[in-house]
Amino acid sequence: LISYQISLDDAMGILYLKYGEAMEREMEIHFGKLLDEGAHFVTFTEFHEATTKRLGELIDQQAPFARPNKFSKKL
Repeated sequence: LISYQISLDDAMGILYLKYGEAMEREMEIHFGKLLDEGAHFVTFTEFHEATTKRLGELIDQQAPFARPNKFSKKL
């Protein structure tokens, strides 16, 4: 089994393109523990799982339509 990796510097570049000035905060959210441990690389699986999890969190924060009956009119 081949385990492909991405450097955290490259991950930072990708997150900068997506989040701009909030990139440092997002790096901490995505990879805080790994950064604290001094890691320089993550596997693509770790990168994908971290970014997918965060995307779900951001969607949940911006989903007022998910609340039942929020926009329904009373008849």
